[in-house]
Amino acid sequence: MERILLLNATQLQIEEIRSALMRPEGTLALRTVSGLTDATMGRFLVLQVPAGKVLLRLERDENLRLTFTHASPGTGTRVAFVDLNSVAQAPLIDLFLIWSPTELRLHVVNPADPANMLSGEGQPSRREFQIGADGRVVQIGDENVRVMGAHMGSSTGLVTLSSAPVRQ
Repeated sequence: MERILLLNATQLQIEEIRSALMRPEGTLALRTVSGLTDATMGRFLVLQVPAGKVLLRLERDENLRLTFTHASPGTGTRVAFVDLNSVAQAPLIDLFLIWSPTELRLHVVNPADPANMLSGEGQPSRREFQIGADGRVVQIGDENVRVMGAHMGSSTGLVTLSSAPVRQ
């Protein structure tokens, strides 16, 4: 099982987040410090939370593009993007990750300038994610990569992974 790391969060709060992800719709609000916009850090994973067959993932690339990925059996894998360059000097940033069966949204707000909220709308992802029974996350495909099929070995033989996102 992947661990969720949130500073100052109790185990109960972490389990509440995991439980909320199992619902078909929800919002996760996070307040971050300026490290999220530090251009010298390159690409990194901010948060990855598998909950059953649902995945919430937040990552930042070397161009300060923040990507919110939500994958579930009912909706498939969807992504929303926001360019962080315009808030790179903000000491605090509020993030709002919103999902439902019909939409996916990512909002970024500088609390000192809330009128200039940045928003990204969800779209189908070129990457697919599957979550194993042990909670491990498997990524299939990527930008400019089309996967025709995937197979994975196990102690009981060869397992064929579905080409559809997050299938059992």
